[in-house]
Amino acid sequence: MNLPTKCRVCFTVVSLFTLLTLLARAEEPIPAKVQAFLSKHCTDCHSETEPAAELSLNLDSIDLSRREQSFHWEQVLEVVGRGIMPPSDEPRPGAKDLESFLAWLNAELVSHGPIGGTYLRRLSNRELRNSIRDLTGLVDFELPTNFPPDTRTDGFDNLSAGMDLAPAHMEALFDTAHLVADQYFPAATMRPKVSSHRIAPEDLVISYSSACLIDGSMRLASSGSNERRNSTWPAKFVSPATGSYKVRVRVTGTAEVSEVEQKLEVSTMDPNGRKQKKLLGEFELKSNGSEQQWIEFETRIPKSHTLVFRYSNAPLNYDDKKLFRRFLLELFKNDIPLAAAWSKIGEPARGGSGWQRVQEAMAESDLDVKTLRDDPKLLEKIATKYSGNSVLTGETLVYKYFENGPYIAINEIIVEGPFAVEAEGDSIAAKKRAEEFLGASGRSEDPNNWKRVLRPFMQRAFRGPVKQRELEQIVELMQIVMDERANVDDAYHLAIRSILFSPRFLFRAFDNERQDGLLDHYGLASRLSYFLRSSAPDDELLQAAGKELLFDQDKLLMHARRILSADNKTASSVFATDFVVSWLGLEGLETLMPDPRLIKDYDGIRTAVQNEPVMTFEKILRENRSARDLIAPEFV
Repeated sequence: MNLPTKCRVCFTVVSLFTLLTLLARAEEPIPAKVQAFLSKHCTDCHSETEPAAELSLNLDSIDLSRREQSFHWEQVLEVVGRGIMPPSDEPRPGAKDLESFLAWLNAELVSHGPIGGTYLRRLSNRELRNSIRDLTGLVDFELPTNFPPDTRTDGFDNLSAGMDLAPAHMEALFDTAHLVADQYFPAATMRPKVSSHRIAPEDLVISYSSACLIDGSMRLASSGSNERRNSTWPAKFVSPATGSYKVRVRVTGTAEVSEVEQKLEVSTMDPNGRKQKKLLGEFELKSNGSEQQWIEFETRIPKSHTLVFRYSNAPLNYDDKKLFRRFLLELFKNDIPLAAAWSKIGEPARGGSGWQRVQEAMAESDLDVKTLRDDPKLLEKIATKYSGNSVLTGETLVYKYFENGPYIAINEIIVEGPFAVEAEGDSIAAKKRAEEFLGASGRSEDPNNWKRVLRPFMQRAFRGPVKQRELEQIVELMQIVMDERANVDDAYHLAIRSILFSPRFLFRAFDNERQDGLLDHYGLASRLSYFLRSSAPDDELLQAAGKELLFDQDKLLMHARRILSADNKTASSVFATDFVVSWLGLEGLETLMPDPRLIKDYDGIRTAVQNEPVMTFEKILRENRSARDLIAPEFV
């Protein structure tokens, strides 16, 4: 694949700098005109005898390959160019002489400037997130919500001039390192103790007309499947951990008015949104009238779930309108005064107050019962009418059963446990990651094994070789933890945090300069990778850096093409997205909200507007098309 013109220019520049790094540096004579300028305006104060600011400019030659000289001459360019020097009480140089001197010095500094001659640059938020994902395999990892946004400079979020490191960043970086370490070695939590929880009837939930507290018991009288209207559950109890529990429920039935054996259904659910409901079983009450009895069973309850209770075969079920109509018609046929009272009132208030009005109407002396008794069709019409609004009618009628039965009354619930605590999903995943991280060494307490485990992780995190002293420092920290707590998981937790809080991880090309000030092969690998894929170098690029192949222009270009190849669509998409979003400021679309009267479904349009320029740029990049297609493409 051929790269676009812009990319070829970039790599030509990279190759030129690479070539310069291989050239030997030597002292060069200072031109006579420059020496005359320095003698006239500078050397009175900056001579070899006690020079001001320890800077002597009485020189015949210059060697900008030496970092201290390069630093001093950069200072000269800064203060002379800004008119700070010569001092205001000294004669000022002429405009032409000043322009000639500055042009010479600027050209010398540029031509001798090494690769990597920029500010120390930390990873941007995007680069940090991607680097952690690649390092750990946590593909969905996101930075903590308290992470400060990056400062944009000239529209981009990764220019060194804007990569400040404020105290808020330090706190967020610490939290991030802690968060990653938790994915391998989560802090040990105290195993919940076996305890007994007593749940009184008044501690059970009444949702709509699902239950009613009467005579110190919580009564259930309807059998619909909607738990909000037909069930009850503890308001203050959720299981502290996933495990086995013993449950005892003291109930009272009304077998004397029930046509079938009463059944209490018990389920578990997450009370936050009533999700993940799971049936545990149905328990048949004994046919012993109103005597209290205990239902006892053992069951598994997931963490943060609670128990749900329902009278599963109660005769009243107003969730199903067809069944409810037949039920209501049969009820009215057997209780004509009830039908007459309901017809007289019309639409009673929902719930207990509505049922009270119905009872009052039934007690009135002028209640017309004869008409309904003589006209079965009118009775059927009334049942049809009030079954139409089944919820309102059902939530009123249920109070008849709360008072007279059949109902199941819950008098007390006792939950004991957990007896066998199960590991949660996150704990299982962390355990698997820890096993892969530790490898064959396992949880050995031998520092030599710690080094074997940590070295490859540090090499990937530091994007290059690990110095023996760096490894020793991490091991020393682990030993401190072992001496205090004798917990190897805590020791590894600290090790991972320390590695991810290290400047070698947080800063690009940190400590990747040679003695002559030039970037080494690993620094160049990081620069190339973060430019093209906003993440750390892959294994193949690091191997090339280890073999010192990246100063070869052809090899460097080969890896650039490999990263952006058709077989690596993810990397090229990342490059296209990151570049175009910053270049065109597309993130600003997130804050725009047009008039909904003019533009419908703006969210869908916004996505298309954001994706179109990215896809266009990516196509131009992949097919090495003309830059004119950025302005007037024949495809969109």
